[in-house]
Amino acid sequence: MNRQTEPFRIWDTRICSWAEIADATASSHAPEPIELTLVRHGQTTNNARHLITGASDPPLTSVGLEQAIGLRDVLDPTYDVAFHSNLRRTRETLELALAGHQVGVVLDDPRIAERSMGALEGEPSRPLPAYDLGDLFWAPEEGEDYGALTRRATSFLLDLVAAGKRAGRTLRVLAASHVGTIRILSAILDELRDPMAVLTRQFANAVPVRFDFRAVAWPSFLDRQEIGL
Repeated sequence: MNRQTEPFRIWDTRICSWAEIADATASSHAPEPIELTLVRHGQTTNNARHLITGASDPPLTSVGLEQAIGLRDVLDPTYDVAFHSNLRRTRETLELALAGHQVGVVLDDPRIAERSMGALEGEPSRPLPAYDLGDLFWAPEEGEDYGALTRRATSFLLDLVAAGKRAGRTLRVLAASHVGTIRILSAILDELRDPMAVLTRQFANAVPVRFDFRAVAWPSFLDRQEIGL
């Protein structure tokens, strides 16, 4: 295992408890910055048809394939690690985007998957009042709420900080993910406090956003009392 991949040798995808997250966010700090680039997958058939997707797994459209290929010109030439979720639209986007790039290791991490939209998946996209009001704990029938998504997204970020501590140097990280997940990841890193501002964030297909950080703070938009802390 080389220097580039060594910090990710013990990578796992465990979701921390809220108590573990509270402890880790109070003390975890990497010695050098983590350069994280987040990118939403290319357009899917559901996106093109304006359907709610969630945890279902439609393929990329021809437009989505072109968007993924177009990322080659805007991404960094090298990354220590690239992540995709367990959904094929992120894996396909990453495979196309990284052609010709140098990447230490590519990892599948289900913690950065889209939240399940349960009974709403496949229905026409439309505003959902609970989200517009910033309700992090509402979920459709058989779906996942944003509180649960926050827990797994924070676990992912804390593991990046731990990898940075093991490396003792700057890490360049790319993650192909989903709009709901990027809302949460970016809100944690930006330390947003207003849940409504979090849930109304929008991210276009195949447009990278960059964050540099050494530590992960407690998700400021989340009321600890609502999760029993």
